[in-house]
Amino acid sequence: MVVFGLIASLAIVPYTLLVLGGYQPPATAPYWQQLFRPTFSLGDKLALALASLFSIAVTVFAWRGLLHGARMDTRMRRDLESQRKRPPPPPPPGYQ
Repeated sequence: MVVFGLIASLAIVPYTLLVLGGYQPPATAPYWQQLFRPTFSLGDKLALALASLFSIAVTVFAWRGLLHGARMDTRMRRDLESQRKRPPPPPPPGYQ
């Protein structure tokens, strides 16, 4: 999910910023002119903005989940290590 979020964010967010900024490619770049229409409707701009926010949110929550898992793993390893260092408990009375 982290990789998906990063790729989506790197693709959608700059495009959205260019569209919202009113960027128009030069006439010598015909392939870029297909990506940037002369006018974008309000719905188009709103959909791009929501897609950008969604991709950023996916990235942030995936990173948070990844970091949380790493912290829990570290805590569990420390607990296991401390249990290994502790001497075993004495046997119950009458079993010696």
